[in-house]
Amino acid sequence: MKRVVLKSDRDGLFETSSASGYAVKICSLTQEEAGACGAKPTEMVLMALAGCFGLTLAALLPKMRIEARVVEVEATAEEVEKPPRVFTRAELVCRLAGNLEGANLKLALEKAEKYCPVSQMLKDAVEIRVRAEAVEEAAA
Repeated sequence: MKRVVLKSDRDGLFETSSASGYAVKICSLTQEEAGACGAKPTEMVLMALAGCFGLTLAALLPKMRIEARVVEVEATAEEVEKPPRVFTRAELVCRLAGNLEGANLKLALEKAEKYCPVSQMLKDAVEIRVRAEAVEEAAA
């Protein structure tokens, strides 16, 4: 079972920590306006999606004999205007460096989406689009 704990300090700022010992500051809208902020919970969902997808894709590429590496995964999301401001659509742009000639990137992206637990949790609620872009190694 996974476990995280959310605690607030005396100033009303929040920090969540994982069982593995990592902590993240979390921001509410009023704290953001006051200038004392961390990531918003919805931003953390987007970070989790990009991180999970990128790590999964990075693990799949060598198994599929694709000589490339994940340089960057950029995640964007559209959300409804009124609260709760849930995501309706997300896009992941995977920037890859290496030998992509003849590589079956479409299959690699499909498999990464299938095996990424975060994308699987979101798929029924959020339309997720994924695409890959080749970048020069020097830009990495």
